[in-house]
Amino acid sequence: MSLSLKPLSSSKLQIPVYLPGVVVPKLKGQSNFAQWQHRLYMALKENNKIYIEIIQGIAQQPIFPDLYDESIEVVRELAQHRAASSSYSDPNAPVSDAVVRELVKEQKHKKMEILERHQVLLDKWDLVNTRCCNLIFSTLDTIPASRIQNFENAREAIELLRAEYGLSSWQGIFKRFEVLDNIQHKSNNPQEFVRRFKEALLELQQRDTVLPANMVLNFFVKAVQGNPRCQVFIQDLAPDLKDPNFMANGTMILQ
Repeated sequence: MSLSLKPLSSSKLQIPVYLPGVVVPKLKGQSNFAQWQHRLYMALKENNKIYIEIIQGIAQQPIFPDLYDESIEVVRELAQHRAASSSYSDPNAPVSDAVVRELVKEQKHKKMEILERHQVLLDKWDLVNTRCCNLIFSTLDTIPASRIQNFENAREAIELLRAEYGLSSWQGIFKRFEVLDNIQHKSNNPQEFVRRFKEALLELQQRDTVLPANMVLNFFVKAVQGNPRCQVFIQDLAPDLKDPNFMANGTMILQ
């Protein structure tokens, strides 16, 4: 898939348009993670450097600002402090209610200005972050896409993909074997179990891991043996391990 990225203008927070440009390969898994990461970085950098800053954590979501306290008690105390600091007024003179009311209005106005500025920054960050998430998601194959489908933060999505697919070879393979070994069919939804089992197998196969037929069968039996509904199925199971599609036949019976 070609992901073509160009900025609409020089402003960091403008929405980019698509033009012929950098090609980003679909991320399939660990096998092409390094290439994908590099090409994605180059595409996002060409498009708008703010995307890179979001992914790197440099451009972060604006935090909620400290606001002025507009309560009468605090405002009166502030007015008294101002009077005490002024050389033109009697520091011991009480602050009138009229002065306090004016100061309360002033505090409310400042508070609204701060909130409005914060909302502008928040909207801009959210716009760019969402755009970045969508661009990242558009470069993912089915399985990697399923890992981050509910993510709404571009940096968190990249960190998860890096943790999943950026590991060293043996770490990644070991982790995938653990996933396959821990799959259990305990529910009444065989379709969901079969989907998860096939997905875990595909994760290993995409890393050029050779899984003998009898090993795959052992993982499968281990996953279903705890389900009482599968006992007869296991007893009658007699697959032809020389048939490359033996697992497809077995899972079809289970479903």
